[in-house]
Amino acid sequence: MTSERDSQILILTGIALLLGVLFDFAWILAQRKLRARRSANETSPAEKNLLQSDFLPLVDRSDQKEKRDNGGWKSRWGAAFPWIRPVLLCSILILAAIPSALVVMDRWFDLEKIRFLFSDLRCKVPLLCALPLPEYILLILFCLLAVGLLIALFPLGRQTFLELRANSRGSDAGISPMQITISRLLRWISLAGFAAIAAYSMVDRRIPGAELALIAGVYAAGWFLRDISLVRVWKILRENRGWLFACLLAHLALVTVLAVYYSSAAYLPIFAAGLVLAVIFLLRFRHRIPAIYWIFSLGIILFSININAWWTSVVGDEYGFYESAREILEKTNLSVIAARLFDEQGVYGQNPYFASIVQSIFLRIFGTQSFGWRFSNIYLIALSILFFYIFFKTFLDRRVALLACFFLAASHYLINFSKIGYVSLQALFTLSVSLAVAAWAARSGRTAAFALCGVVLAMNFYVYGIAIVSIPLVLLLLLCFAPPISRPAWLRWAVLAGGFGILCFPLCFQSAFWKMGFGFTIFTSLGKNPLPGGPVQFFANRILTSWFSYLYVTNESHFVSMSYVDWMTAAFVGIGFFAILYWIRRSRFAVFFLLGWILLLTVASIIGSPDLPSSTRMFVVLPWWAVAAAFGICWLWDQLRFTESAGGRIQTFILAGVLGILVATNLFYATVISYDRWLDRQPFEALVLRLAGEARGESLPPPDKFVFLTYADWSLNPFQLFKEIYPRSWSGIQLEKVVVESPLLPESALPILTDSKSILFVVPTLPEQLQDGLRVSLQTLGEKWCPAYSPSGKWEYDMYAPKEMEWVCSKPDGQLR
Repeated sequence: MTSERDSQILILTGIALLLGVLFDFAWILAQRKLRARRSANETSPAEKNLLQSDFLPLVDRSDQKEKRDNGGWKSRWGAAFPWIRPVLLCSILILAAIPSALVVMDRWFDLEKIRFLFSDLRCKVPLLCALPLPEYILLILFCLLAVGLLIALFPLGRQTFLELRANSRGSDAGISPMQITISRLLRWISLAGFAAIAAYSMVDRRIPGAELALIAGVYAAGWFLRDISLVRVWKILRENRGWLFACLLAHLALVTVLAVYYSSAAYLPIFAAGLVLAVIFLLRFRHRIPAIYWIFSLGIILFSININAWWTSVVGDEYGFYESAREILEKTNLSVIAARLFDEQGVYGQNPYFASIVQSIFLRIFGTQSFGWRFSNIYLIALSILFFYIFFKTFLDRRVALLACFFLAASHYLINFSKIGYVSLQALFTLSVSLAVAAWAARSGRTAAFALCGVVLAMNFYVYGIAIVSIPLVLLLLLCFAPPISRPAWLRWAVLAGGFGILCFPLCFQSAFWKMGFGFTIFTSLGKNPLPGGPVQFFANRILTSWFSYLYVTNESHFVSMSYVDWMTAAFVGIGFFAILYWIRRSRFAVFFLLGWILLLTVASIIGSPDLPSSTRMFVVLPWWAVAAAFGICWLWDQLRFTESAGGRIQTFILAGVLGILVATNLFYATVISYDRWLDRQPFEALVLRLAGEARGESLPPPDKFVFLTYADWSLNPFQLFKEIYPRSWSGIQLEKVVVESPLLPESALPILTDSKSILFVVPTLPEQLQDGLRVSLQTLGEKWCPAYSPSGKWEYDMYAPKEMEWVCSKPDGQLR
């Protein structure tokens, strides 16, 4: 039966590939015919909104056709055999899609024949044989190399990289003498203040706190006022105040509606009506609203989906971060917070205290429920999309920058991982800010930009550990585009080092930070235990699994399944990688991009436990994958320009359709696939939360008490915490604990156990013999035995309900009766 199903799926897959090739040929022929009906000025500039103008290089065909090459055999063969180019492009598409298709058939359809392809051939190479990658990795490598060879037969395409050279613009014209005086005064104050704080800290042996942050702010402000005219900044704000206010108003309305919907749902229609009015007001300025604003808003909405879902409620030890943030909010005074601002020993003694302060701010604004806690991650990574766009558009064509940001906003990796209450994703935010400020420094060459860059870089030490990768990455970027090769350049680098040194000073008093930082790398395993397969095999396993993790995640964790990039985007990552690789001789940014890719993958591989790379770190590579995918799409589009495409509106609709399919695919990954793959990994607390939520939604009278039969050391604190974080699911339900040491039930607990509205839970960690004995005793009391199943049909724990509450018992398929 299984073989017949596998054969049918393989046949359907082959038919789908054949139909894809035929569709490509039909589309090319349609493009040629439609051009004859299109005038040169079909779409006037007034008819194009800002979204279309942002993608104008991608969809506009009114400009002259680029030369495909400089003559030679490519043009001669292309003229003699016009069908060669479409065939090669179709071949590239199919070869690039095969690796994703293999992973889907293996991990989605569970086809064993696919899983063991080329297993014998692979093991002839010992290095490949020991890799924790699928057996068909050889076929994936072959397809990717074939894509690279075929791309080499094509021209590079249009100029996508924007070459920059740091050219110091000096100070703005028209800066008032008063501003210059204040700037000079602030710089002297910052230097004197830092010297005083450093001397006092060394004498008193204390870690400086908020006073050092104030000095760093004064330092950056002094250089900012030296170079940038406040009159000019105010003038720009006044000229754009209309659409900026409309954007801010609509954004606040959107966040408010999400907070109300996921927290209390009180007065939701009123807030929804306010959002509609804000959007109507925003549309008055639709021609001035940048496309990145809509992508940013889309990201907030997508990341918030299922924020209160029971199956994402527990992943491990994340509730320590919630308790720390809530303690800061409710029990810690400002003087203690200010003193511990740069303390590296926060949650579990391993996470910076500043990261918990950030979460406490969101708890203050949005409340101490699940939304207020988890939204801290969601909002920060949505903001990071804006900063990544600033960085991308500095060095890349705007169409590539926008597509890359769209891939980030729709990423199923971020949609699922953002639900976890860890502080990990704060590292992605600081990475984006660091790159954006470094791009400003490289573009403008202003000393103020370098000062701010130094301060921002130092802040990477005070969030999740992987953020430290931002420092060598930014320095590499500045060395490529603004190297210290002149006296003014050396001065700017010295200013950067000054801002960096001010905020790094607290690390001098925290030796535990350096020991802990080294302890969280794989090098600690080198001297303790023999490495499996030797050092070469050990490092190869980590590096290569990280390199292919956009296609295949070896150790699925943290609700991220199958791959870090969806199958549709992954097909373009391979194309984009080779397209960028062939630009390396013509573009410095291409050199930086590839070196940065290697750096990010290497650091993400070596930081962490000796196990394989985890999803708690690999998100730093996600922007690079997004750029590669965007570059791959744009390269393909450029190669199709010779086919004389249809009108701009039709192409815009096609592009919108592709992006819509991309969003739907990522949502399918984040909801359906991830949900199915994590049903059997849910802890006891999450399953009880599921029952509580579904019981509150039933039309029958809900239970009043959840009674847990357990041992003396077992604590109700996790469930009490759940009641506070998910009040809508636990509304009206009381929690009780009954200690059982033998099958004989304690007399004092009989009134609770026989209550007609009590649901009894046997904690699954009790010994099996004791659980069997309790089953007999409880059934003697008239309680119905309800073996509780997960939604996948796996037995999880024993539950007992009175006859009035039998409807809470689940079926063997996991559904409530």
